[in-house]
Amino acid sequence: MEWHIWDFPDNIRVYFKDEFREALYKKLIEICKTRIEIARRLKSDKETIRRCLYLGYRKHKNGRKVKTYTSVPLIKKIVEIFGSKLGEDFIQNFDKSVIAYRSWNGWNVINPILPIKETPRLYSIVFHLIGDGNASIRHSPFYSNKCEELIKEFTQNLQILGRIETKDKPRENGVIVVYFPKAITDILKQIFQVKLTKPECLPERVFKSSLKCKTSAIRSFVDDEGCVSGSFSITQKSGNLLKQFKKLLKSIGIKTGKICEENGVHKIYVFSEHHEKYLKMIGFTNPRKKKTLEESIRKRKIRKERIRADQKQYKILELLNENYPLTKHEIACSLRLTSYSALDTLLNLKEKGKVIGKPVGKNKPYLWYPKV
Repeated sequence: MEWHIWDFPDNIRVYFKDEFREALYKKLIEICKTRIEIARRLKSDKETIRRCLYLGYRKHKNGRKVKTYTSVPLIKKIVEIFGSKLGEDFIQNFDKSVIAYRSWNGWNVINPILPIKETPRLYSIVFHLIGDGNASIRHSPFYSNKCEELIKEFTQNLQILGRIETKDKPRENGVIVVYFPKAITDILKQIFQVKLTKPECLPERVFKSSLKCKTSAIRSFVDDEGCVSGSFSITQKSGNLLKQFKKLLKSIGIKTGKICEENGVHKIYVFSEHHEKYLKMIGFTNPRKKKTLEESIRKRKIRKERIRADQKQYKILELLNENYPLTKHEIACSLRLTSYSALDTLLNLKEKGKVIGKPVGKNKPYLWYPKV
C-alpha cells in the first residue's frame, strides 16, 4: 500500500518544483484556454490559480516575494477533473515534483519521499506515537521517552518521510522530548484513521499488514508501554485499545492473560511460556527491557532444570527402594532416561549420600543400592 499527495488531509499545502508547476499550468491552459475557465472548473478563483499555479509566489506588503503553496483540496480537484486529460505519466509526476509540504502550522517537511509506503518503519512511528506520543490540534507533535535508543530509533525512522527537522528538549526528570513537523501527524492520522492523542483504538490496517509490520508495531508499543520485571505486562489507560492489542499479539501467536483493571489502568500479562518466543520474534529496542526479559528466561530455565533433576532423583530413589540392586542401564530403561542422564543423577545422589554404587567385576557395570 502507498499514499500519494492527493490522499493527504485537506489542511496540507504543497510546494512544487517550478518546472512542474509551469508545465501543469500550461497543460491546464491548453485544456481550458483561460485562467478564468480553469478557476471555474476547479471551483476556485483566478487569483488563487495565478498565485499557486502560474507564479508560485505572492507579494508581501513589503514587496518581498513569498512562496505560495498549493492546497491539497485544489490538487485533488485537478487530479479528479483533469486527470484523464493530463495523462497517467503526468499524474505520477505530482509526487516526484513536491519539494516541500506543510500543515497550517508547524514547519516544513523538506524533500519529501513520496508516495508514502506501508513499511515496518512507518508502523514503528505510528505505534510509538500511540504509546508515548502526542499530536494535539494546536501544538507541535512530539514523542517522549527516557531511553536514548528509542529516541534515536524514532528520529531515524522519521527520515523515511523526507528530510525531517526535529527539535530535542531534555527535561529535568530525564525524559527527552522530540518535536517534529505537524504535517506528519496530520497525514498519519488521515491515512491510518487513528487518533494520536488519547487514542482509544489501533489502526485497523495493522491487522491486515505483513508479519514484519505487525512485529515492528508491537515492538514499538511495548518498548513504550511494557513492564518487564519478574513478570511481563503491558498497560494502557484505554481498555478497548488494550483489547485490540491483545488481539494483535494473538494474531502472531503470542498469548496473554485476561485484561485486568486497577485504578483506571488496564493491564495484560504475556504468558511466561511465550516470553522466549516474544524475544525471538519481536524483541526490544529498549536494552534494559531486553536484558531483563533475557535474565528472567534464563532463571526460569535453571529452575526448570533443577525441578527436572529433583524429579529424576526422586524416581530413581523410588525405583531402587522397590527393587535393588540395579545397573544404570536397567534404571535408564525403566525410567526412559539416557544412560548418561541416569548415571549423572546417580552420581549426584551418591554425593548426597543417598545411594551406593558397588563394582561387581572388571569391565562390568556398577550395581546401585539405596543407602539405608
